[in-house]
Amino acid sequence: MNIGIIGLGRMGSTMAETINRLNDKGIYLYAVASTNLQKAEVFKEKYHAQIACSSGLTLIKHQEVDLVYIATPHAYHQEYVELALNNLKPVLCEKPFTTDYERAQKLLSLSKRNKTFVAEAMWTRYMPSRKIISEILSSGVIGDIKMIRADLSYAIEFKDRMLDPKRGGGAFLDLGVYPIHFVSMFIPDDPIKIEASCVTTDNHLDESDVITLVYPNNIIASISCSMNSFSDKKGIIQGTKGYVEVDNINNPLEIKVFLHNNELIKTINIQEEVNGYEYELFACKEALEKGLLESPLLPHFEILRMHKLYDLIRNKMNIVYPFDSDRTNIIK
Repeated sequence: MNIGIIGLGRMGSTMAETINRLNDKGIYLYAVASTNLQKAEVFKEKYHAQIACSSGLTLIKHQEVDLVYIATPHAYHQEYVELALNNLKPVLCEKPFTTDYERAQKLLSLSKRNKTFVAEAMWTRYMPSRKIISEILSSGVIGDIKMIRADLSYAIEFKDRMLDPKRGGGAFLDLGVYPIHFVSMFIPDDPIKIEASCVTTDNHLDESDVITLVYPNNIIASISCSMNSFSDKKGIIQGTKGYVEVDNINNPLEIKVFLHNNELIKTINIQEEVNGYEYELFACKEALEKGLLESPLLPHFEILRMHKLYDLIRNKMNIVYPFDSDRTNIIK
């Protein structure tokens, strides 16, 4: 599977490094694209790609590219996903898939209409840790789930994109989506009540967020994220008999199971093949080989479910971007 990368920032570099370590799995870096051709040429040499392109469309049209990976800022995802799908080119797009439900629905409808594969690169959905945690919960060792706490915070407000409304900046779309997915992987229901508050930057982007989701069966989730402070990044799943502690919801490497008296009964260490990003590539390769339009690990209906939830939370926090469509028409 030959991969082309559009967006040559930190995530583009990380994915290029990952691909270079997967050649023995039949995964190769073929093309890279930037509007700055010199930057693309430097990137090409550094990460051993075959060609450098001065535009995303040029890369997409290359016959040798089997999968386009989009790693641009959030606000540009729709443009490049649409270009890829209109040229019948399979695509893996970084999270969030796009900036709102309406855009996600449009792109996924285009995927179906053009019979072309598209996936969202929410890497935690593809990791082995997801199955391990699910098996612990289904075993009944911690009883019935009653509460989940999840946080992801990094002091990254110095990054230009985080403070740029035109690029979809702010903490929620960059960081908050991870604890949202962490909760949603283990509670399949939609919340019946949503509360969300944030403090904002001078240009009205969310800086730190606290979100409460209430689910059927008296389950509650407490979610937080911040782009100007650090945290332990832990996820805690609380049950009637004990609890599960996940060391880092963004890339779990250790999972601990405790009984009600805080007795530690199991520690599971996760050994990755590369760095955690390989699993979304494996999922794409398998789906393409089977002729699927979506990955069973993050199917299109789940992408839409998450984007609907993002919109509802964003409404509660009154976070609006310059590129937003009429917010009065957003899902209620």
